Amino acid sequence: MPAGTPYPDGLRASQRVEAAAALLGTAGLADRAFVAHVLRAAGQDLEVDRNMNYAAGLHAKLQADGVRVEAAEARPGDLVFFRDTSDLNGNTRPDDGVTLVGVVERAQGTQVVFIAQRAGKVRRMAVDPQRPQVVREGSQVVNTRLVRWPGSTHAWTTGQCLVGYARPRQP
Repeated sequence: MPAGTPYPDGLRASQRVEAAAALLGTAGLADRAFVAHVLRAAGQDLEVDRNMNYAAGLHAKLQADGVRVEAAEARPGDLVFFRDTSDLNGNTRPDDGVTLVGVVERAQGTQVVFIAQRAGKVRRMAVDPQRPQVVREGSQVVNTRLVRWPGSTHAWTTGQCLVGYARPRQP
């Protein structure tokens, strides 16, 4: 996000984006460690059910808190959740629920650029749920490829795996 761009939800949102951006390119960081670091940098330490994978636990907690955000209302600093991006239970089927969480860096309508830990590295990705199967438009990435499941002819994209957005409440 360009310097001086206002964050509609204040300081905590900007701190989440800045903390995520500072980790871009970092390798070897688990999803739990990435998101927990981003939230702590914004003074938000959200405990989740340790019996669930972190993305699913965080999603469940935020949904219970009623902080869901519509795709067209996503803003920098919001969290974005995806399903079935990993085979956590090892059965080679897309039945693992919420498996990935990222931090919205910028949004314009339903087109969102976010930062997440994926494939062993913190990286920038894109999602547009209105065009879930479009990967590129010219040189612009519309949806990032995430996972190819057995029996699929094409890799699933962020648009196909999107669960939704949440805006953590300010402490």
